[in-house]
Amino acid sequence: LGATVSSGGSNKRGCLPERLEWSPLSPEPDAAPPPLYEASGKAFRALAAKYALCLAGDTFRALEQSGSLGAALPHLSVLARMAPDQKQLALKVLKEEGIRAMMCGDGTNDVGALKQSDIGVALVNASFVAPPPKPLASREEVRQEGPYAAGGPS
Repeated sequence: LGATVSSGGSNKRGCLPERLEWSPLSPEPDAAPPPLYEASGKAFRALAAKYALCLAGDTFRALEQSGSLGAALPHLSVLARMAPDQKQLALKVLKEEGIRAMMCGDGTNDVGALKQSDIGVALVNASFVAPPPKPLASREEVRQEGPYAAGGPS
């Protein structure tokens, strides 16, 4: 299940958590409707027993503002599309609860969260990696061009 915050919340900092709705990310035709939102550890534990729970930054903010983040976070499977400070806060809360966490990121704006996690994986684009070494020269090339032309001793 994915959590979304309905637009039109009544406070200026974002939508009120009462507007949080769980919805299937890939709905099945005959599936029962998702349960109504309840901000207790017991409710999150029950949901997590049946569903893999994931949420994005706007919902994370709503849970944080409502004081429900500590109850929800240990039961969430995936946190995505979050600001760097939200990633760091999530890892801090998990550490305080004694829960180990893995962070996967691009290593640019989320370095703090990567360093704070128990396991940090930086996904690096191949363009940031040094090019592969040139192939070694064959004996024939060395004989024809000499060792210096083939990248030999300098």
